[in-house]
Amino acid sequence: MTWKLLLRRSYGLRLLPLMILLWCYGISAFPYFSVTSGIGQSAIVLHAFMMVAGPVALSACLELRRFTDGQVLAKPTGRSRLWIILPWWSLAVLPSALAVGVSVLIPASGDQVIRMAVIGIIWMLAWGVFGAVIGMSWPLALSAPTALILPFILVVYGPAVPVLELRYLFGDYTDCCNVGEMLNPRVLTAGIAMAVGILIVSVVAGIVRSFLSRSIVTLTLIIGLVASALLSFNIVKGVGPFPAVPRTGPQICLSDKAPTVCAWESHDLELFAPMIRDADTAWRSAGIQVPKEYRQGTGTSTRDTVWWSTSETTLPHLRSDTVLSVASGLAVAPCQDGNDDVDVWVLDIQERVVAWLTKHSGIAMTGLDFSPETHKWLTSMDRLSIEDQVTIVEDYRLRLRKC
Repeated sequence: MTWKLLLRRSYGLRLLPLMILLWCYGISAFPYFSVTSGIGQSAIVLHAFMMVAGPVALSACLELRRFTDGQVLAKPTGRSRLWIILPWWSLAVLPSALAVGVSVLIPASGDQVIRMAVIGIIWMLAWGVFGAVIGMSWPLALSAPTALILPFILVVYGPAVPVLELRYLFGDYTDCCNVGEMLNPRVLTAGIAMAVGILIVSVVAGIVRSFLSRSIVTLTLIIGLVASALLSFNIVKGVGPFPAVPRTGPQICLSDKAPTVCAWESHDLELFAPMIRDADTAWRSAGIQVPKEYRQGTGTSTRDTVWWSTSETTLPHLRSDTVLSVASGLAVAPCQDGNDDVDVWVLDIQERVVAWLTKHSGIAMTGLDFSPETHKWLTSMDRLSIEDQVTIVEDYRLRLRKC
């Protein structure tokens, strides 16, 4: 079999259109409307890309199968078998590894996002080696379905088993995160351990393939994969169904003038600080008592500190969502904490305060999700002087704080 024929029959090239479609699916997987943090979006992208491992393993399997069937590796060429195989294996595996690494980094930045990108890259490499090993060792009728289906089963059906922590082994962190949360470091460690375990086991099985029987290769893969799963599961045992923990570390604050605005990421601070300060200026000018600082996160707001929970991923109504979030912090009701049964009057007054603050920050009320009763109340408030309106709103805020 000539090299020209090998190139023409390269499965890495022939499957490239399918891989591009799968990459596009992975890149577009994160829903802007429901995930409010970059870490959460990167987690969804990673989980979508983990399913690409099946076609990657199949491509590597078919590449190595044709080398084996064509007796290419058995013919003396003066080069090692690894250097003969490597370019074709790379063509089948590395584009997807690069695609997942870059795509996970698109929505956000930070150490945890980098670790998720590393998990995706190692995952692709691991299944690429696994597919190559079984392609050389097993009959095509067995190796091809196994290479395609096994990674898919782990990623899709792993999270469906009663032991919920198993999903963390396969890159499923999709219940994380809001802007005040980050991933539990243990789930990332387990994901890396599982991916590295599959990679090491597959490499060892490939080495064993050179001088031992197919049955020994199969036994090595089975024992190694089970051991990797057990060791990785031990890392996350007891974490529970949610991979998120409260975010730690200092925030970046803009305190050159009042009020102080703080955020987790510098780009969030640059984006949101002007919006929040514009709203604060409007409320302050009207006579509303405003806090000393605004912080990004999900903490309990007080008179001195208001927490806002939007991030740059909150699209498409970025400014209105930001003002609504800040206004909700100004209408805080302590009786809501840990209480599912809140009096109706608290919710009604809260909505009125948020609606008034939103309107008087300069946000158009068209399309905002307030009740018809609240819109009627706003219309009735317009008949009063701004001083009387502020008196009513401040009285409402005082009642909410004492609820």
